Amino acid sequence: MLTNKSTSLSKPPWVWHLPSWYSVLSPQERRLWWLCLLLFVIVFSPSKAAGQMAAIIFIVGIIFFVGLLPAKHIARFSLLLLGYTVMGLVYFFFTPDYSLINHYLFLLTISAFLLLVMDLRPLASAPMLEAISKLVNVALLTQTSYALIQGGVAFSRLNSFDRSAGDFIRGTIEPGFGPTFSASNQMFAILITTLLLYALATQRSRLSLRQLFLYGFTIVAWLMTSVFHTFLFLGAAASLSIVIRWRLRSTRIHFPQLFLILSGLILIIIFITYALPNNLSNLSRFTKITFDLERGSYKTLATYNTFVYLPQDRPAQPLLGLGPGHYSSRAALIRSGEYISGTTIPLPAFATEASNKYILSLWRTFFLRYPNGGSTFFPFYSWLSLYGEFGFIGLMVVGFAAGRTIFQWRFTKIKAFPYMPQAIITMVLYILFLGFQDNYWEFVQAITPAILFLTLARAHVQRVVAG
Repeated sequence: MLTNKSTSLSKPPWVWHLPSWYSVLSPQERRLWWLCLLLFVIVFSPSKAAGQMAAIIFIVGIIFFVGLLPAKHIARFSLLLLGYTVMGLVYFFFTPDYSLINHYLFLLTISAFLLLVMDLRPLASAPMLEAISKLVNVALLTQTSYALIQGGVAFSRLNSFDRSAGDFIRGTIEPGFGPTFSASNQMFAILITTLLLYALATQRSRLSLRQLFLYGFTIVAWLMTSVFHTFLFLGAAASLSIVIRWRLRSTRIHFPQLFLILSGLILIIIFITYALPNNLSNLSRFTKITFDLERGSYKTLATYNTFVYLPQDRPAQPLLGLGPGHYSSRAALIRSGEYISGTTIPLPAFATEASNKYILSLWRTFFLRYPNGGSTFFPFYSWLSLYGEFGFIGLMVVGFAAGRTIFQWRFTKIKAFPYMPQAIITMVLYILFLGFQDNYWEFVQAITPAILFLTLARAHVQRVVAG
């Protein structure tokens, strides 16, 4: 008896207080959990440099810290880098004014999507996904609480949640309590909505009262950001995902669930109508200007120029594009030295003739007339950048990959996580729609968690199917 007692007392006291959900994880799964914690700290940090490296840090962590299939992952990324280098050399020798610096800079700005190359099947167990979900809930709680304080400060100063009050809401991405006109407000809105989708995707049963309050406060903080395009895109994505899975038995909604959904929608509509009337009234004006081809927005003009005039200068562009980082992508804009103030790199400014003629000229005019203008009228966005730099081949590759993913999830049923297929389809569509607003696919800080969630969900389904 004395031996057993002395042995038990020799163990660190904290070992006996580990949460049950954490204690069931393997050592490797625990390291993945800590890596996810680091990722969330980075994407919600004020450091834009760290945020830009978030995906690369995660990939390095998977290989060397978590130790997940290091040989396999090193081989995969080496082959990918080799293929990307060969592609760059082809563009370099056959395309005028091609820069290999821009070529590799684009790989950094699009690095969030490199997570899709990873094989997370060995660690994508149900307990692991639930453990990450608990981490997501903590992130939502802390960020929402801080954002609500920022919203309270905005209301105390402006006596309203409308107009520029949303610029106060950035969570800890910009922890100050004054307005800002950087992209932090939009990144915060994208981050909390994708985290919320993951939390719902890994929900096993009905939401508890505590979860309802947490997710309700998250939605309130999201609405307070006044990032209207995320409202529209997420609403459209959720609605379309329901249509996609409408005929499947797993999509049947019981009355309590239907009541909660309808109640939430009604409350959202009421909040937007009465708390954000001026921002809401701008929607019709923005729509009218966007589709006015004669006096339209800079986004409309850039799209028209790209599809009509650019092929006259570069006949091969519609098929192959101008190459990654050489037209309207975020990488091309950063390298030009004319992007948002402070987003520069220690390299000489460079821009292709086509980018300068059809994109940067519009950007200069826009920035002079509307120095604090919104992304609705920016002369660039991810879908335009994809076409401009990769041509129709790029559009077909991305369209096929997205369509295949949605089609596979349409018929997927997961016993452990019944809401996952619906949530993942919504997330895929949400990311696709965000590409019509800005170069959001290259906002590594904002988009990395969403791509990680898609990779984890895919790995979990493959793990379940494999038995």
